[in-house]
Amino acid sequence: MNNKKGKMIIFAFIALGAALIYWAIVTQPAPQSKDIQPVTMDNKSMSYSGNTITEAKNGVKIWEMTAEFIEVDAASQNVTLKNITGKFYQPNGVVVMLTAPQAQYEAKAKNITIAGGVHATTTDDSDLKAEKMFWDAAAQTLTGEQNIILTHGDAVIVGDKIETQDGFQKVKVSGNAHITKGGAQ
Repeated sequence: MNNKKGKMIIFAFIALGAALIYWAIVTQPAPQSKDIQPVTMDNKSMSYSGNTITEAKNGVKIWEMTAEFIEVDAASQNVTLKNITGKFYQPNGVVVMLTAPQAQYEAKAKNITIAGGVHATTTDDSDLKAEKMFWDAAAQTLTGEQNIILTHGDAVIVGDKIETQDGFQKVKVSGNAHITKGGAQ
């Protein structure tokens, strides 16, 4: 009789285990369908506060821009900068230092458009004001546009557009251009 009782207990445990396995398989919740949105890069960007971007060639720094806020478009790698201070290092040793409310860096061409009222000074005491400036990486040219006023020593140069490759030591001015010696406009 004990033998029959032991077999019944073993059979009961086996039946209970099988029922538990069956219950676990049958009552598994069905996966819930989720609306999966495809990830696209055209609306994605990365934002940073208080960062600096630079451009160098053969180990020589060409320019650097520090901004309160930087936003990078992940797809194009173009950069928008807000409240910037920047430096352009000229081959002749002159450094152009500037401030402006905003700038846009075009990653593919490595060009920079600086806008919103630009104020630039140089290490050789030139002072430039312009509505916007443009750095052409291929030509290594810095161009000021709209209401430019360049002061260097006792000379004041005004015009619609000014271009330089050497930190405003030599300039090309066009559009309503004139120069005044003696510091008066």
